[in-house]
Amino acid sequence: MDKVQDDLEKYNVNTKFSIRATDWLKFNFNNNVSLSLLKRPLANQTIFYGTIANMSPSRVTKLPVEQAEYSTPTWNEQLYLQKAGYSQNRVSDAMSFSAIITPLEGLEFVGEMKARLDVENNSFELRKGNYALPNGSVMEVSGNKQGYHYPGMKWQNTQFGSLTRGSVFNYYLSPSVTGAYTRQWGDHFFKGMAGFQMELQENSSEYMYKDGMLSEDIYSFDNANGTPYAAEARSHWATMGMFARLNWNYRNIYFLEFSGRYDGSSRFAPDNRWGFFPSFSAGYDISRTPYFTKLNLPVSQLKVRVSYGRLGNQNGAGLYDYLGVMTLDPNNVNAWLLPGTGNKPAKGTISLTPKMISPYITWGKGG
Repeated sequence: MDKVQDDLEKYNVNTKFSIRATDWLKFNFNNNVSLSLLKRPLANQTIFYGTIANMSPSRVTKLPVEQAEYSTPTWNEQLYLQKAGYSQNRVSDAMSFSAIITPLEGLEFVGEMKARLDVENNSFELRKGNYALPNGSVMEVSGNKQGYHYPGMKWQNTQFGSLTRGSVFNYYLSPSVTGAYTRQWGDHFFKGMAGFQMELQENSSEYMYKDGMLSEDIYSFDNANGTPYAAEARSHWATMGMFARLNWNYRNIYFLEFSGRYDGSSRFAPDNRWGFFPSFSAGYDISRTPYFTKLNLPVSQLKVRVSYGRLGNQNGAGLYDYLGVMTLDPNNVNAWLLPGTGNKPAKGTISLTPKMISPYITWGKGG
């Protein structure tokens, strides 16, 4: 690895400030911007390391030929690393903005917006390699090798003398509004809270590929006459929920709490999208009672608590498990042969059979 470029640079800028406009209004702002610059032979070097691990330790890296620059044999991964070049430029921006309003004593409203933006640009060049035979003949490497996987393109499709470019654009939004009221009446303490929260994640990526570079001087799509490929992938998920909670205690000895959430998720069909998740708890702090404190025992807290609740879980569900999706594959080995240009046949695009689905998939509920 000391003979190839393998560099990573990161830059971060953090910003944070608060503004108190009035006695009852306050604004908070946080922002984190990061820039990542990556340059190395391959996007995913897992397969490369696996290939090296499977090699015989007795393999040589150079052949006894006069041309030193061509002395690496085709089956050696060193040649591959010297001819492969991957670069990734990524900008991420995570920010949050909130406003806090306290119109009355004990009453507070908080509105917050969280956002994250990720923009990525990728480029992969697999240049043509040459090697020499012991008799001095110089040969050009041909065929396919490990590239990197983009939507609709298998990594095995990457040919020597090819260029791949891709981009990623993802964003996340999460607005929320909460209101809370706190009050002490004698020995009784009350706190009520209610709110709304929403999440939205949009992901998109695309790539273009072309092989058959006409020269090694400039790697661009205009300088190639081979096979072009292009595809994109998009995904989306969203959640929305309302929640409320009520707390009461008497002299910090007796405690009651009631809470509930009503959540919806885009991962489920409309008829099974929403779920209600209540919870309840009651507590009794024996260590704060008058009769226990008179015992003067070395016990700081002795509390009995009983609770019941239901939690919603959507992590086990895919983004579109309730939909029957037929994937289109233009490079499938079972595609029909169709008339192409000239005497060269072409493959048709086939649709793959969708997996079994259930429209009754919904929230996982647990206590």
